[in-house]
Amino acid sequence: MLNLIQICKECGKEFEVFAKYRRQRHVMAQEYCPACNDRRQRRPAVIVERECLALIDGVRIESLPSEWEEFQATTRDYPSWRMIRRGDWYGDAWEGVLLIHATRKFVVGEACRLRHMRATRRVKRATWTRPTSGLSDAPAYVTHSYDFPPTTPDEAIFEVARQGGTLYASATAALAEGRFTVEEIGVENEYVVLEQPRMFPDDATHTLIWLEVESKYTLKGLGAQYKRSVDLSRADWHMEIRGGLRSGRRSTRGILAVVPDGEKIIVQSAGHGGGGDPEPYTWTAEYPMTAEPAALPQGGGSLFDLLD
Repeated sequence: MLNLIQICKECGKEFEVFAKYRRQRHVMAQEYCPACNDRRQRRPAVIVERECLALIDGVRIESLPSEWEEFQATTRDYPSWRMIRRGDWYGDAWEGVLLIHATRKFVVGEACRLRHMRATRRVKRATWTRPTSGLSDAPAYVTHSYDFPPTTPDEAIFEVARQGGTLYASATAALAEGRFTVEEIGVENEYVVLEQPRMFPDDATHTLIWLEVESKYTLKGLGAQYKRSVDLSRADWHMEIRGGLRSGRRSTRGILAVVPDGEKIIVQSAGHGGGGDPEPYTWTAEYPMTAEPAALPQGGGSLFDLLD
């Protein structure tokens, strides 16, 4: 189903509208582009630009990172579905956020079209510091920040006042002492959109896979208890998040990848077996998985320990 091109009533730029929503009788025609809509509704951020980084049609879903949750930013928005997995799911030392949007709840086994998008938004960010020590000679400071709509006046303190409590108290004190600044910045974020494929589901030529690959290091001076590496050279596309313990003893990579039919993602595990047997081992698995690995690690453990 092709989407429709509309002309923004305010700025005159072209923008795309989902045809499935435009054809519904109870839905009014969208007159404003996303950027103008953000400004008119005083949203926390105004969209500046959207860029499609990757577009893959005919993707068969084998696994997903989490459960879908219904999402609606405001009561005037069309309801949609999304799932979020952040790197802090695996520990305090983390990086990356995986955000997936969809027009409906896609399930394992269905086919879809995948879009990898980058959005640039414009916000006003108020930043101030708050002293944490009563010492007047060298007090320690903690930095706070608050984002608010770029369409509001420069009196940012009134936006912060809506939060109330200690946040407002520390902001007013910082404003009086010259420790309060406001700047307009651009913020980029990347996300994934799953939508209806433009081909028959049986003609899908790719597979969407979610992997979690964990490595663990022993504290007994033996190096890696087990270390897993992933070969993504055969994947057409992937996104990754990471997380683990601050000590570095345990770390996990969450990978969402699209693999063409006939190709595999190779996961290799190597280290020292658990239990009382310190002998080294190696283990290899392929995804999409068609059979169990040929050998499990020595010294205990199970297949499920390796597929976390």
